[in-house]
Amino acid sequence: MLKNNLEEIHEGVSKFLNKLNYDDFSYFSNSKETFDTYNLPRLGNSCYAIKLKIILGEWKDIDFAKQKKWINYITSFQSHNIDKFQTFFVDEVIYDFHIEYSNRYKDVLKLILNNAANKNYKTSNLKLEEAINAETKQALSTIYDAGFKNENSVEIKFKNTVEMITYLKNLNWRFPWNAGGQFASMCLYSSIQSYNNNIELEKFILQYLDKDTGAYFKGKPDSTREIINGSMKVISGLEWLNIPIHNPKRLIDFCLTNKPDAEGCDIVDYVYVLFSCSSQINYRKKR
Repeated sequence: MLKNNLEEIHEGVSKFLNKLNYDDFSYFSNSKETFDTYNLPRLGNSCYAIKLKIILGEWKDIDFAKQKKWINYITSFQSHNIDKFQTFFVDEVIYDFHIEYSNRYKDVLKLILNNAANKNYKTSNLKLEEAINAETKQALSTIYDAGFKNENSVEIKFKNTVEMITYLKNLNWRFPWNAGGQFASMCLYSSIQSYNNNIELEKFILQYLDKDTGAYFKGKPDSTREIINGSMKVISGLEWLNIPIHNPKRLIDFCLTNKPDAEGCDIVDYVYVLFSCSSQINYRKKR
């Protein structure tokens, strides 16, 4: 019996994922990895593997004891000796990389350019904080998507809701891919770590809803790619809050008018935005 395209994709992805597995719950980033395994990211790759198995429908076929053991491996990254990120999920390979390549002099220059020319260059410290935050968000979403909960809550750095909203306001929303990612993190923490900031977060993001595109940003982003990818980030946050996309019709129009000119993540983000909007409204589906 001939296989259809989806069956072939499923089988191919499943085989490729198994090929990347090198030690229990550890995975190479690609099939041509040449680094020593102790230098490879572990947390992110293991999370991606679980998410792929969920998408492929294979996670439910893994016995509960192994599922639990795998989730325990993910949660083990909350146990470390880095005081600044206590309760966060830290892959020390990622942490050490950022520490090794930090540069104080470049950081000063970046701050000057950001203030003088409205740029969005990131200092070494900010890159590290955002990387750890992204890893933590990925780990938490994986744990919950897999049907589990983390035992030790993540303690975010903000003393109250006002401080959190001030942080989000101070982000440069001309670059919504980055700012939207931080917003999505706060949505995740609000939803599954019991911070209960849902109402304040929706009020906040409505200030950045662009009436012409249905996307979320301020000013003039550098590209349509930035706008669509930023929308993906914001929408992923809204989903954690069970809040619908505010203007899906306009956002569909914008996506169909500005098709991606790159591959990889750009296409994934584009499809995600269209799928999320189309799940909410019956509009231009035949296009």
